[in-house]
Amino acid sequence: MLFRSEGRYEILPSGKVRNIVRVDGKPISGGAATSKTEARQLTIQALRDLKSGRVEVSQKSFTTYAREWLTRYPKHSGKPLSPSTAAVYGYWIDAIEQTALGQTPIAAITDRMLKAWKGELKLANSTLRNRCRFVNQILTHAGSEARVDVPPKREHERRPYRPSELQTLRDRLAEADPHLRMLVLLCWQGGLRRSEALGLRHEDREGEGVLLRRVVVLGKSKIHVKQIGKTSKSLGWIPLPAALLAEIGPPRTGYVVGGQDKPLNPRVIYEDLRRLLAGTPLAGVKHLAFHSLRRTFGRTLLESGADVVTAAKMMRHDPQMLLNEYAKTREDLMLEAMKKAFGGGESTT
Repeated sequence: MLFRSEGRYEILPSGKVRNIVRVDGKPISGGAATSKTEARQLTIQALRDLKSGRVEVSQKSFTTYAREWLTRYPKHSGKPLSPSTAAVYGYWIDAIEQTALGQTPIAAITDRMLKAWKGELKLANSTLRNRCRFVNQILTHAGSEARVDVPPKREHERRPYRPSELQTLRDRLAEADPHLRMLVLLCWQGGLRRSEALGLRHEDREGEGVLLRRVVVLGKSKIHVKQIGKTSKSLGWIPLPAALLAEIGPPRTGYVVGGQDKPLNPRVIYEDLRRLLAGTPLAGVKHLAFHSLRRTFGRTLLESGADVVTAAKMMRHDPQMLLNEYAKTREDLMLEAMKKAFGGGESTT
């Protein structure tokens, strides 16, 4: 007997089944299958291979090898992996496991299979690029020559709000639900991401600012509260304008957005913003939501004369990233610069 019980069976979102047993306190699985019987046989084979030590790298499935790679990352890279990056990589591996690529042995992976895998993904350009680079990184480390083509970088349409758009937003906020108003202000005047603003509690108030300790995200229709941010720099203390601190009010308990002991649903409050802007010129503008307010905050800092290093620290960003993503000059400022340099319309000859 390789193990005393059948362990547990996990139904994946794809409908496949995975059998998991624990050996010496560690979970062991043979991967996803179409039935419990097949899943159990895969786990039995994985245990036999593990016991005999016969499993070669080329015969391991992509996700099996990827999880081993992730566990041993500090050893083969010479540096530790941040908790946020490790969590992202783990999520990607779980997602790939539910595809044909995830269950394929490293030796059997081909360029054609990778092309088919990429074609099935419905992801934003930057996310798809990162996912493809990650797959190539695993394959390179495993010694495979197969590669997936990384799509070229595409400029995202997301941008800061224009002054006229901000005025429209101000007018609509007067009629907004208090929770939505608070979320908009935290993103706009505090530079928080939506996930960070939804994770902010009154107990996080500290001096003339707040200490960002957690984020709230939606995954598989379930709200998750995590103590790790988007990057290693995401969480920490940031200052807030006095007017915004006054809006938050005196110290008490509960989430700042919602005022309850449970966070609000990110998807629901996004739909609330869409309904608020319905019937205005902003309703037809793509990608003009909460993250655009964060971009507006970054641009406002730079236009007010804040140096790049300080502005980047306030946004918990790399300075170069701030310049690339947030320093998009407004059209009215470009026209003003043109008039200042060349005059208001008189002849230049």
